[in-house]
Amino acid sequence: MFRSSSNLGDTLGGIVRLAFHDAATFDSGTNTGGVDGCVELTAAENTGLAGIIDLLQPAVNAVAAFAVSRADVWALAAGMAIEFAGGPSLEFRIGRIDSNTCIGHGARLPNAEMGRSHIIDIFVSKLGFSERETATLMGAHVLGRAERGISGYNGAWVPNNDRFSNDYFRDLLDRPWDRRAQPLFNGQARTQWNGPRNTMMLNTDIEIAFDTSSGCARAGGRGGGGSCPRATGGLSAAVSEFSQRGRGQQAFFQAFPPAFTKLMALGSGTLSCAFDDCSTPGA
Repeated sequence: MFRSSSNLGDTLGGIVRLAFHDAATFDSGTNTGGVDGCVELTAAENTGLAGIIDLLQPAVNAVAAFAVSRADVWALAAGMAIEFAGGPSLEFRIGRIDSNTCIGHGARLPNAEMGRSHIIDIFVSKLGFSERETATLMGAHVLGRAERGISGYNGAWVPNNDRFSNDYFRDLLDRPWDRRAQPLFNGQARTQWNGPRNTMMLNTDIEIAFDTSSGCARAGGRGGGGSCPRATGGLSAAVSEFSQRGRGQQAFFQAFPPAFTKLMALGSGTLSCAFDDCSTPGA
């Protein structure tokens, strides 16, 4: 599936996006949402995911007789995409239960226009991740790109957007990012931070590393030339850790598998390994 893709970065990023948008709807108060094989396609936040769902549907059909759910397949596809892109080895477990309705769940997803407090509210308070785990998961933005017609944003986060690496963290700190207003999308404001080589960062990306409370419009760059100072706290500390040359990628690759396993279990009961060693099958 990946080898035949006409645009590998878009395919890999789209599959990981689908899995995240499925998982991040979990609400512990009502025990609804999470990885249940359901995304609200009428919600603006999920625009563009219908094509990815269609891409994975033959695999869903092929394993239905083996008690492997649609949610399991989506989680598996995301793990396969990350490993195919050169990422760390990930575990694959089954036992997720599909839901046929998720009306209103799109509103539970993170809003890319918001800042650090919103990130903490969604990832830490509602989903139960630490700040380090949150930054780790955001590193998956290294795959794929944003498209204006889908989200109102335009550009890849990093130039090599079909390789899973710590480039997201390195570029976040080392490249200069300029705040730029974008055309309205479905009547809503859009702002992104533009970098070199047609790359961009969302406001939530910038906020895990920089303090923009002053209204500053330039962040990052070697030598600290941007007007936005570095943020404090666990998110920013993790960015510093994962951005280091050599050992930064090793630290990121060690932190990502347990955080991703936790993400792919949101809303599920007991999951079991599909294979004796819990490995993810190759793409």
